[in-house]
Amino acid sequence: MKVLSKINQWFGNIGTYRLTIDRVSFKYTAFIVEVQGLVSWHIVKTFIHEDEEYAHLCAKELLESLREKI
Repeated sequence: MKVLSKINQWFGNIGTYRLTIDRVSFKYTAFIVEVQGLVSWHIVKTFIHEDEEYAHLCAKELLESLREKI
């Protein structure tokens, strides 16, 4: 039963969205919106701009709109 509940929980998370921040790979901070697939996370859109507040705001708006449609 414990295994079945973990499997149900894992499948229940498919299609959820998250926002991650990457400060290493790019010249400016990157805000990455991702969706959870069956095995891994997939990038929906990456926001990179010299104005970090603007990029973060754009990423948060996309994340909110994606979560509303579920």
